Amino acid sequence: HRQSRMATASLATSLTSVVAMATPGGSNAESAERLLAKLSLETPEQPDSSTAAPPPVAKDADSVPTDADLVPTDAAVPLDLYLESDESGRALTLQSKAALLMALYPEPRPCRVHLTGGSADEAEEKLAGEVVLVHGDARNPGTELPALACPAVLYAGLPSVVRALAERGGAVCQALLGPHSVCLKACKERSRWTRLCELTCPGQLGTWALPGSDDAQPPACLADLELALERPRYKPRPFLEGKRPTLVDILIVCYLRDVARKANRPPLPLGHRTADLLARLSADPAFAAAAAVTDKFETEYRPAAGDAPRLTDKRAQVPGLCTESLRQLLDRLEPAVSLPWQPEAEASPLPPLPDWLAAEVPPERAARKRQQLASLAADVLPLARPGHVIVDFCSGSGYLGLLLAHLLPQCRIVLVENKLESLQFALDRLGQLGLPNVRIVQSNLCNFRAAFDIGVALHACGSASDLVLEACVRARAACVLSPCCHGATKPGPGLAYPRSSAASAAGLASLEHAQLCHAADRITGRQSRQLLAKRALRLLDSDRALAMREAGYGRVRLALMRPDTCSPKNSILVACPS
Repeated sequence: HRQSRMATASLATSLTSVVAMATPGGSNAESAERLLAKLSLETPEQPDSSTAAPPPVAKDADSVPTDADLVPTDAAVPLDLYLESDESGRALTLQSKAALLMALYPEPRPCRVHLTGGSADEAEEKLAGEVVLVHGDARNPGTELPALACPAVLYAGLPSVVRALAERGGAVCQALLGPHSVCLKACKERSRWTRLCELTCPGQLGTWALPGSDDAQPPACLADLELALERPRYKPRPFLEGKRPTLVDILIVCYLRDVARKANRPPLPLGHRTADLLARLSADPAFAAAAAVTDKFETEYRPAAGDAPRLTDKRAQVPGLCTESLRQLLDRLEPAVSLPWQPEAEASPLPPLPDWLAAEVPPERAARKRQQLASLAADVLPLARPGHVIVDFCSGSGYLGLLLAHLLPQCRIVLVENKLESLQFALDRLGQLGLPNVRIVQSNLCNFRAAFDIGVALHACGSASDLVLEACVRARAACVLSPCCHGATKPGPGLAYPRSSAASAAGLASLEHAQLCHAADRITGRQSRQLLAKRALRLLDSDRALAMREAGYGRVRLALMRPDTCSPKNSILVACPS
């Protein structure tokens, strides 16, 4: 602003001089002088550059929050790192070793390390710096390991843990997050390496390192790594994501170094660029010091849990159905599959809502959002009992979970979400409300393993709805679910469609199920198409409800939000175990 005023003043002064020289003593010169006086553009005094302090740099309001924004980063506050080990506590899994190495590299961060196995003697062993191994404390936070417990958030899963550890270090640690700090973000967001580092690489290398495995078949992930380093269409690069190392390089080298040191196995068949990457990072003194600490533990190799998608996998295209074909398909399946909606007269009364609920939402959406939340809360309240644990899966900004914490102060509420941007809003709102019965877990949905009594989800997208139901079945917990984005539903490990045996017996094939999912998303448009989309949506949700009945849930029903105009995806599935 100061520079703009200086430039305008200089221009006005020059203009006055030019006009005055053109007509000396004339009216034009007087007009220019009056104009300059009216603008009052005096050149501000220049501050002394040797004493003036630079202006503070304000944080952009739209900037993406990082892990460091979510919890206090005071170095005096130690973290709790939970690692998976064998019963003796002397062997760690590959993922746990990688998490421990990140707690030490490039500088140790204050943390207490807990193992799932080990001696019962309560003692502490200093590993390096302020990293302490706690014996006799084999607690499990109820999530996938490794896990990192902070004052405000519990991080579960290797990507979340190593990102949180990197944020709590200095500038060198934070540089490992890569450009724009998006390295190892959640699947389907910005990082294409997340699944490779978390599942594919440790699973395939662990399978190869097990005794009796086929030496002639090298792990397929090695070819992916070599191809990523070569990049034949571009200039080869020294690291997997560019000219500087990131978390991806640290984790991959940790795996390769560990498997390559296995004595009873032949040399690991590495490409020359992958071997250069391994040698380059192994020569780093800080990496060598951290690896020396992890080498004190043996490695518990485990085979791959299942087929992991390669980096080049693409989603299969599903051919659509014309209106007449869709109508015929629905007419054939509805008598055997579709369940009726619960009458509104039998529904539970809507609870009173606090004024702060959805206050940040634009006014045109706030009323509908409050109606959606009230509809789900009305189905949760009759199921809840004092002391129950209620998990809000895919919690987003935490509206539903915070509402339940307000309405059910004697219950414990857990928000499970993987996006940092959403967690930041939930933490801010939680700090303002001061609700003591809320816990936040930053994790993939599948990484949450703790016991709970009721699972809820508002507009869980695609296959996430089925993963929520699977989590409730494992915990034998009640479920209140509002599905969404049926077109994003696709088969995966442990997920086959259709979900129920009744739908399969009625002749619903996997391809027809995918076509119905796409038809259910076309809820807007022509009136005739909307009616078909609503019929497809009810049939798909009925398939899920029948699958819950087959899993031993005696009370299963389908209901609609009130009013049903508050959302195009207005169905609610309520299931209670027998």
